[in-house]
Amino acid sequence: MPVFLHGLSTALPPHVLTQDEVRERAGIIFGAKYPQFERLSKSFATAGIDRRYSVVPIDWFSEEHGWVDRNVAFIEGAKAMFLDAARLALLNAGWQAEEVDCVVTVSSTGIATPTLEAQVFSDMGFREDIMRVPLFGLGCAGGVTGLSVAQSLAKAREGAKVLLVVIETCSLSFRADRLQKADIIATALFGDGSAAACLSTDATDGKTRVELGQGYQKMWPDTLSIMGWDVDEAGFGVVFDRSIPTFVRNEFAAATRGALDASALKHDEIDRYTAATPKPEFFHGL
Repeated sequence: MPVFLHGLSTALPPHVLTQDEVRERAGIIFGAKYPQFERLSKSFATAGIDRRYSVVPIDWFSEEHGWVDRNVAFIEGAKAMFLDAARLALLNAGWQAEEVDCVVTVSSTGIATPTLEAQVFSDMGFREDIMRVPLFGLGCAGGVTGLSVAQSLAKAREGAKVLLVVIETCSLSFRADRLQKADIIATALFGDGSAAACLSTDATDGKTRVELGQGYQKMWPDTLSIMGWDVDEAGFGVVFDRSIPTFVRNEFAAATRGALDASALKHDEIDRYTAATPKPEFFHGL
């Protein structure tokens, strides 16, 4: 049974941080106490990022923070982005919030219990019998994995309206206390944002039809230390192992072939690949 995309949206927090501004502030924070900063600061120029968005203003990063104020900022910023992204996706789909049968919420950069879709329940106007599917800990794969889960749920319930909302506030995990290379790289790369999508087996009316195929996931043993969070008294601390480029180079082509095989597709049938991080040459093994 095919699943169709009915609406799609993005939403951003209010604070705009240019890359030059972030580089300058990072220099003030790290420069005097982290000798390797000047060498690592080249990452700001090579990251290909002109600006990013944040739920907190740039002066926030010069202050000390712990679990409590980080998570307060997460809940406030994430709720605002949930409302903006979800409402726009519903508008694009021509749906009302009370029509939504299932909401899938993805986030790995803060903790809310009850989860975010419950936090915005009244503001959104969801039905009391809505199915809630919160997903935590998927990291960089959260968006595409969440879309796969939402597609599977829509396919399993013919005619059900499924809303996916993905929200990340990476800026709140900024750590000036750890003085690790991973923290400098994260500062050069990540920002905050959200996206939402409306899915259903019902065909779209008067629109170009976008059909979503079955998702594909793969896990590797003995890779828990490559990427993720360290959790301590101050909050989340990013984990980036130096083996990541080599691992992706060695494993990316085979994983992609597995995804193609699962969908009965061949490499020469694909017009364009879109990937979160791999370099173009990683596709050459296909």
